[in-house]
Amino acid sequence: MTKQTWTREECRAEAAKYNTRNLFRLNCNGGYQAASSHPGWLDDICSHMGLGSSRPAQVMTASENSQALAASRSETQNLLFSMGRSVS
Repeated sequence: MTKQTWTREECRAEAAKYNTRNLFRLNCNGGYQAASSHPGWLDDICSHMGLGSSRPAQVMTASENSQALAASRSETQNLLFSMGRSVS
């Protein structure tokens, strides 16, 4: 098997098919590796991509966290009640 030499434009065309860097890497590792071996290429050809799974999750405030926890507890209590079980 011969090694393909990727141009910046070929990498750009391939990257355009994906909306995250992770999908680009998983589905076209050769193009991703070629772009990552040239300084600035990945940032350039992936500039259209949104936040991927490799980015940190949104941080909740203490208030939002408390509200989410209360909602989760209510859902659990309702589920257990509907199953005829009590909540301690």
